[in-house]
Amino acid sequence: MGEVYLLNLYPNTLVFKVVDPTTGNTHTYTLAQNQYVDISSDISPQSNEVEIVIPSFNITIGQGLLQSSVQTLYFSQSGLNVQPTTPQQILQATSSPSSSQSSSPSSSSPNNTPSSPSSSQSSSSSSSSSSQSSSPSSSTSTSTNQSQVLAQIKAGDLSSLQSEIPKMPPDMVPVVSAVNQLYEMYDIPSGTPLSTAVQRLLSDIRDAYYKISNHEQEGVNTQQLSQLLQIYNTLVSNGLAPQSQSASKLSKLVQTSGTIPALPAVLGQSYASSVYNNSNGTYSNFV
Repeated sequence: MGEVYLLNLYPNTLVFKVVDPTTGNTHTYTLAQNQYVDISSDISPQSNEVEIVIPSFNITIGQGLLQSSVQTLYFSQSGLNVQPTTPQQILQATSSPSSSQSSSPSSSSPNNTPSSPSSSQSSSSSSSSSSQSSSPSSSTSTSTNQSQVLAQIKAGDLSSLQSEIPKMPPDMVPVVSAVNQLYEMYDIPSGTPLSTAVQRLLSDIRDAYYKISNHEQEGVNTQQLSQLLQIYNTLVSNGLAPQSQSASKLSKLVQTSGTIPALPAVLGQSYASSVYNNSNGTYSNFV
């Protein structure tokens, strides 16, 4: 299998968990942009693949290993890839000379020094006495793009989102506000995946729909329902919640004043009981 490296090309510092599927052993690394680590010893000789877990995005990626004397797994905004080259070669190919150096770790180190786990590791630096490491502030993006914000929302990383509001696109601020409001309403802690909160949101909308369709609207808190529907519509418009015919119908019925107009006959239709399938993490529409 040879030497195997893990390189972070994503414009943020990320935590990576390297899992050997054969042994189940896990090693955790924190890598700034352009930092890498030798993970050869983390993978058993019998393994022909490795799993990379990125908690910030709540994703696990399985990656087959190449039959090569050296290979580098690198994570960027396009996902996880592998090349039969060294990290230095990838950095030289993907970065300009002024930004191709590794971000400086907490202690002073040579250029392109691999990150170390909790136990010490030997450094493999490229010798260049004239070039200097760029600081983290210059190598990381000064703004947060929409895909980053959506990934953090899906992961339920509300704590980080609050501090990044000044740097995110203006159209993402109302979305973050709606998600914060949703988590507060259900007293859901930060770090809980958005799917959990959406499941409860759809369940409450479904229950309200059931009561209204059976002419039991007196048991519905219409003011709260109006609030839930506003949050739902914000999530749907940004691809963070599934389409729901019931929510669409209720959005037309429930007014901000908290009153419910006459019920149309269409609300007498039955609806499906399953809203969220926990087995595969997918949503199902209900009528």
